[in-house]
Parts: sequence; C-alpha cells; structure tokens
Amino acid sequence: MGTGTARGEKIELSKWIDILNERFGTEFKPGDQLFFDSIREDAVADSDLRQAALTNTLENFSYVFLKALEGLFIDRMEQNEEITAKFLNDKEFQRIVGQHLLKE
Repeated sequence: MGTGTARGEKIELSKWIDILNERFGTEFKPGDQLFFDSIREDAVADSDLRQAALTNTLENFSYVFLKALEGLFIDRMEQNEEITAKFLNDKEFQRIVGQHLLKE
C-alpha cells in the first residue's frame, strides 16, 4: 500500500487509519477503526478463509482473501443497516440503546 513499512511488519490500526487518511484524503476517526476490526473478525470467523490461510502461502491466500473481502464489506454494511433500521423503527430498542449510550 506504500506505507513505507517492511514487508510483514505489523502496524497499529490507529497508525494504519492515519496512513489511509493521508494517502486517500479520507477523514476516518478512531471510532472508524471498529469497522475495520469487525471486518477482520468476520474474516477470522470464516472457516473457509481460515482453512485457506492455513494451507496456502500468503501470496496464494491473497487471491482467496481479496476475492472474499468485498463480500465481507457488504455483509458488514448490511449488518450496520439492520442495526440502524432497528433503531429507527423500534421505539423500545431506541430507548434501551439510547439509555445505554447516554450512560456511556
């Protein structure tokens, strides 16, 4: 991605967000890191992806992973839409969520 880090070197997600913002002119905030965390967790939970990761080189796994990544983003988007719709359409859900977040 042109991050200047050595191949295989891990960077903190918050630093990665900064890199995305700088490179792509985005304005992601620390809370947006949770979205990327969710995508990662969804990928880890996918048994087919886990199996592919365990049985392939990183290069070969990248073909499988990058093909599945779009689906992971779409699934997460649909889940976020479902939560939003539930909040907007269910007054009791709205009240409970609102009270919880108010206290937070």
